[in-house]
Amino acid sequence: MSSGLYQIRDKDLDTTLDLTKLRPYGDTMNDGKVQMSFTLPVKDDAKGQAAAVQMAQKMGIADPNVALHQKLDETYLLCGLRRSDPQRQLQRDRGPHRGR
Repeated sequence: MSSGLYQIRDKDLDTTLDLTKLRPYGDTMNDGKVQMSFTLPVKDDAKGQAAAVQMAQKMGIADPNVALHQKLDETYLLCGLRRSDPQRQLQRDRGPHRGR
């Protein structure tokens, strides 16, 4: 274990969870956009990217886009996927009371 700046073993840290202080970076509520990342035990090639798409689809993400794929080692792939739902964006832009 390192003994550098990020050593937390001997520190008395507050472990109280306050969800009001948790803020996503660059997130807009109900815009229909999803971004996720995960690792898969596959090579970084076309089959690996297809496996990432299949995994996202099995998680319920329709039409995912592989925005990032990076080889971690010979048999592991880091995948970053994005999806934008234009219908949800359109509904949000119109608002619940517009167009009546």
